[in-house]
Amino acid sequence: MFLAYGFATQDILLDFWAEEELFNARSFPILIAIGGSILALLFIMFPPAFETPGPLVFNIELIGLVALMLLYAGLLEPLGFVLATGLFLCAGFLVLGERRPARLGLVTLTLTAGFYFLMEALEIHLPQGAWTGPWEGGVLERFG
Repeated sequence: MFLAYGFATQDILLDFWAEEELFNARSFPILIAIGGSILALLFIMFPPAFETPGPLVFNIELIGLVALMLLYAGLLEPLGFVLATGLFLCAGFLVLGERRPARLGLVTLTLTAGFYFLMEALEIHLPQGAWTGPWEGGVLERFG
């Protein structure tokens, strides 16, 4: 699977000035393909020992996280990156059992702000949300 992904990375189009660069749009996908192939080979050579599960294995945390990811994908455009990501991380930590409010808030705020500023520095524009924005007719403009 990772080998097919690695071959598919060669179809990623590059701008004419990025073709000779050391790091371009293909670099990270190629690293993922190489790393995944090595891990798959290691799992084949040294398979992990699993316990035989009982008759019914039900992981509520897994289902909760999948539901949160789907909700996050649906709320990203209307709420914007910052608010949707903050809510997603906070809810995800709660599902996983984190109950200390100071740590919950600090980690959520740090991760959200750090990733937002990283994307801004790389000039990758993230959704701002329908409730804010400089465009005419935004919710904040109507009430401000």
